[in-house]
Parts: sequence; C-alpha cells; structure tokens
Amino acid sequence: MRIILLLISLQCLASENWTKQHTNGEISAFLTEINKECPDISRVYLLDDEGDQRTTGGNNLTVIVFGRDVFSETPGIPEFKFIANMHGNEAVGRELLLRLASDICKGWRNMDPKINQLVTLTRIHLLPSMNPDGWYKAFTSEERLREDIGRSNANDVDLNRNFPDLDTKAFEAALNNDSTDHLYRYRDEKQKNRLQKETRMIMQWLDQINFVLSANIHGGDLVANYPYDSSPSGLAIPSKTPDHEIFLELAHSYADFNEQMRAGINASPEFDKDFKQGTVNGADWYPITGSMQDYNYLATNAFELTLEVAIPKFPPAEELPKYWQENREAMYNFMAQVHRGIKGSIKGFDGRTLKPLANAVVSVTNITNSAKATPISHNIWSGSNGYYYRLLNKGQYAITFRMDGYEPAIACVKIDHVPNWNKDLQEAKILNAVLFKSHVDPTQQPLDKIDSNSTITSYGDSRCGDLGWRIEAQQLALEVY
Repeated sequence: MRIILLLISLQCLASENWTKQHTNGEISAFLTEINKECPDISRVYLLDDEGDQRTTGGNNLTVIVFGRDVFSETPGIPEFKFIANMHGNEAVGRELLLRLASDICKGWRNMDPKINQLVTLTRIHLLPSMNPDGWYKAFTSEERLREDIGRSNANDVDLNRNFPDLDTKAFEAALNNDSTDHLYRYRDEKQKNRLQKETRMIMQWLDQINFVLSANIHGGDLVANYPYDSSPSGLAIPSKTPDHEIFLELAHSYADFNEQMRAGINASPEFDKDFKQGTVNGADWYPITGSMQDYNYLATNAFELTLEVAIPKFPPAEELPKYWQENREAMYNFMAQVHRGIKGSIKGFDGRTLKPLANAVVSVTNITNSAKATPISHNIWSGSNGYYYRLLNKGQYAITFRMDGYEPAIACVKIDHVPNWNKDLQEAKILNAVLFKSHVDPTQQPLDKIDSNSTITSYGDSRCGDLGWRIEAQQLALEVY
C-alpha cells in the first residue's frame, strides 16, 4: 500500500509546472498541496501583525514549515528560515522556494537519506513571498523590467530599509566594549508608525520563534552578502560584525556551491566592487540602514545573509529551471550550516529543583590562538525552553554560561567539523550546563545526581585549566544585558 501511495504522490509532484510564474493565490494553493502530499512533516501557516493576516493589498504572507514536529519548537532541533521576494520585482527567489518545498517533500517520500536526515534534525520554514503586493504590481506591469516597478510594497516603501536601525546602537556598544546582541530594547515606539505591515509581521515572527540561521533571497546580482549593511561613517567601507569570520564562512557555504556566484560576476558595475569568490560585505558594497539581515543579527539569535541569486530580476518563466539547477545544492548546503558549532540545554539548580533557564547568556571566546584569546562581543541567549544554539567555525573556544542569580559556568570545546552537503551532516556538538544558585554547596551536589545529561556546572571541571579564569575575567569585562 505504501508503495502505491508513494507512486501516486510522486506522480502528482511530477506534474508541477516549473516554467511559469506562480501568482499570489497559486502560492497558497501550491503549498497546501505540498502539505497534503507530506502531512506528516509539513504545515502551512500565515504570518500576522497582532492578528491581522492581510497586507495592505489584501494578500497573505504564507509559510510552509518542514520537520518531525511542525507545531512546536523541540529542544535540540534548530530553526531555519528562507525568505524570498522581499522586493516584489525580484521573482526568482519565490519560485526557488516553491520548488525547494516540492523537492523536500519529494525527497522525504522517496526516502532520500540526506533530505530525510535534514528534515529529522531541523525545522525548516519557507516564506516564498514577503512582498506579494509588490510582486503583483511588477507582474501586471508592461514595464516590469524597470528597476522601480514593484520593488516596494503597496505603500511604496522599500521593505529592506524599513526595519529598526540597530546598527547605530551596535557601533556605540562596540566603542564602549559592550556586547552587540539583543538590542531590540532600543526599538523606538516612535518608529512603530513607520514600520510596514510586512515588516511588523516578520518582527513578530522573530519574537515567536528562536531562529538560528536564515537567508533573504534577492535578485539583480550574484553574490552572498553578509552583515553589517551599514558602517559607522556611512561610507561604503568594510563593516565587520564580531562574528565576521563566521559570516564569511556562511557566505562561502552558499557561494562555493553555486558555480556562477563563485565566479564573482558583478552585474552592478556602478558600485565598482569586485565580488571575491561570490561574497561581499553589505556596507562595503553599498551601505544602507534598516536592513532585515542586520535586524536579525542585532535583535535576535539569528544569523542572516542576503543572497542575490540571479542577475535578471524578473526573467522569462521558461528560464526559471536553470536557476533551480544553479542554486539547489547551495540551498541545501546553506540549510545544513544550522548544525555547525555547539548546542545544548541550560538549567538552573537551587538545591532542590532543576529547571530550564530561558534567556541565559552564552558568551564565546576564541582560543584557537592560545597566545591571544579573543572574546566575541556578541552573545547568544537560550530560548524559552532553556535550549541554545551557537554557530561557530572550526577551532577552540571557551564558552561561558550566565544567568542572573546563578553562578556562571565555563567550558572549553574544540570544534573540528562543519557541515558539508556533499559529505556528511552531523549535529552540532552538544554542551549542556547546570548553573547553581549562589547559596548551593557544590560539594553536596554530584552532577550525575542532578542531571546525568549535563556536561558542566557552575563549579564543575571547566576543562580550561588556568585559562578559564583569564577568560572569565575578559568576558566579565563585556557588559551583558
């Protein structure tokens, strides 16, 4: 029976037309059909702005999520998202995400081992169109190839300039040797009126789900763009985040799997920038404020790139299959990167009760060069379930866990593996921690009696030796909010 159902399923999926531009209504219908084909691993839902699910033009922002539990976050299962069509006249990305949804479903039903493993270990959210109003404007215009037709939303606002500008606060924090994370507290209520509905929908989405890795798919060029998108001076110069080396590897994890992108072809000579192997720093290319990728990084735990995947923004429909061929492997390899680095649970122990700690702070110091320990002034916070995920490159790191009212814990770890779609997919290294309340006597609390799954405690063996105390002093010098 299962074989018969599988054949029927694959026949249905094989009938899809990939040489057409799917309309806004067809996106919802298409994703609903995918959900029917793979109901055990998918769910379709709508983004909303405080309950309002409609854009100004009356359209929905429709998402399909894949995973073993599509209704709730699962500890140890990282959250990934792809967003496309933020600029309505950049249409390739939305078709790529529709085809990716079909490919994931087909791979699951066909028992493809790599796709099955990715779906089992990850929750994958796909939003094919963030700007359906702009897309409709471009699609119905005889001048759709013009730069401005449909780029903005129904209110003529460029959504990639509409997010709260947290970069200025990050630059100030860096000057003061403060951490540059979770700056959402600087979201000005006065700015709220200028935020578009689509922007507010995304911001609410980010508040609800603890995303780890993300990409925003654009068109008009071929490059993987990484933060920051602005510079302290406002000039077109490199503007590096505290996680610059990680972002650079993430950018290469996409560009290296896209032959055209890796070639460094630049379709925007007016900016006079060379794309080195298909990657570029946003501010170095052309500085902007209010970008979505910078907001992700500075307001949440998510690392986001902006991917320019096709030089024509709205190519003829018959050309769409070639962009899938160019980007398929790169998309899968980028999704796999959500499993790099470390992850684990953070729990608190008061002498009697063990409980997950939400909003515990995870700080990292790079100790790969033993002669120069370098704190990374961007922290990750645990989610509501007490679980955290920290993307890292290969190397050695000192990890410090903190929570108000608890003693900190520190451990040193070596990361010797990063995911590669063509080789293998391993989960991030697990590092669990138990933090003791200050009054708890550690000598009376054997770790295996408290939590047999935890790796370290506030007073446990840090595996850092004397280095641990120096790391602790350095990290405490960073103001943690």
